[in-house]
Amino acid sequence: MEEKNIKQTEQACNVPSPKALHPIFVYESRPDGLHDYGDAKVAKEKYGAIDGFCVGRHGNSYAIPTNFDTIDGEFTYIVEDFTAYAKCHDELTFIVSRIRCEHSVINEEDIIPLFKDAFDLPNVQVPDEWFEELLNLETFYDYEVCPIRTDEDFASTVHDDESLFFLCRKFRVEIGYELKKRLPKARIRYVIDRDKFGYTEFGDYFFWVDNGLYVWHKDEEYEEDHNPDIVADYFGHDCKGRGYTCRHIFAGIDTGYDDCDGSRMFTGDIVQVTYPNGNEMGALCLASIVGKDGKGFYGFPLDNHSLTLDMCMKEGYRLKRIGTIFYQLDPCEEPEAVWEKALTYNNTLRNDEEEKNLLTMAGYTPNFDKEVWKYLGLEILGVDEFNWKTN
Repeated sequence: MEEKNIKQTEQACNVPSPKALHPIFVYESRPDGLHDYGDAKVAKEKYGAIDGFCVGRHGNSYAIPTNFDTIDGEFTYIVEDFTAYAKCHDELTFIVSRIRCEHSVINEEDIIPLFKDAFDLPNVQVPDEWFEELLNLETFYDYEVCPIRTDEDFASTVHDDESLFFLCRKFRVEIGYELKKRLPKARIRYVIDRDKFGYTEFGDYFFWVDNGLYVWHKDEEYEEDHNPDIVADYFGHDCKGRGYTCRHIFAGIDTGYDDCDGSRMFTGDIVQVTYPNGNEMGALCLASIVGKDGKGFYGFPLDNHSLTLDMCMKEGYRLKRIGTIFYQLDPCEEPEAVWEKALTYNNTLRNDEEEKNLLTMAGYTPNFDKEVWKYLGLEILGVDEFNWKTN
């Protein structure tokens, strides 16, 4: 491209001089990493781009390759990584040049929606040609830039297994580099071993493509269980200094609500529910669900409706934790959503003996034992070492 056209490219993107505010020039890169024409040449000559590199930041440039057959998969992740990077570096200004997909079979109009979250950031400027379309787009999940919450308003944000999977992808860069300044509040519970739960905050866990949970640990006792290949594939680097990441069974989300004894309730808890008039409703499994609009609730899924925690608190229901759904566990089974577990538990007809046995099993969790008699034996012996009560 001639020098005249290079200058026109800069003017079209409203790119200021790199000496003024040092903006980051975001451009479409070539798959071979060469920077000999177009925006790539602008990036190399004026913003520090380097030949041989076609993705990520170099100097005051940020490369986005487009040599893909579809926007699904890797290209989407590349845009998500850019968005996360810009969010982490709010001290910088990012000027996105017009990405015309010159090295790809995908079309410019198809990729514009992928920049919706970047467009919402105050430090990202997009091409004028994209502005109107991005302005009219609705975000798939309306998660804002994670305000710091107190216990009083914690319950206003609802998460479920699927939304946490999405959030971990969204904040993949922050999690990989242990940048916790602007992360969502989403405390979870997981299984460490028989009779022992662990608890951790968002930023110290992520979900693999099979929905399996991986938790970061600092203690050297987890070194031999570390999964470096999973880390490198998920984050794109080895997350040096981050610690060890180990697979665990996901065991629920902190709802932000306490039961009648002041014990914090998690999804996956078995809760004794009593009507406001004092009549027993029964033991139900607590869960959560979030729709595509980002709205959801914590509650008890029933046959054709749900009893929400909001309703219970407002109307004076008495709720008491008596155990969890995490009995007869199998570490080799595919992860099952807590909502599905709760639906099965709450809507299965049982006789009195079956109900009593399940409640006994719920009180001795987490537990991998398959035989019911082993749980009944723990009850007879008066064993009280299972830590679901303390969180």
